[in-house]
Amino acid sequence: MIYSHFSGGINDGQYTSVSSMSNLQKIVETALVSYNETNSPMNLVLFEDALIHVARINRILESPRGRETELKVLTKREKHECI
Repeated sequence: MIYSHFSGGINDGQYTSVSSMSNLQKIVETALVSYNETNSPMNLVLFEDALIHVARINRILESPRGRETELKVLTKREKHECI
């Protein structure tokens, strides 16, 4: 189950459960179109894991003093490129 501050729309503000992933995708895509109209365009592919991640990051940003540490495991190739 996924919860977000925008499950009812971008200006909803209520922290409620997401009714469906397709509904969440429409809301996030609408926000992305709005963002792209006023800023440099971001061409994002919003697959299910990306939507879940957006909801998680939004929850952290909406909470007072919200913080999170993002960790990424590097592949051998990425490690080699960092050297």
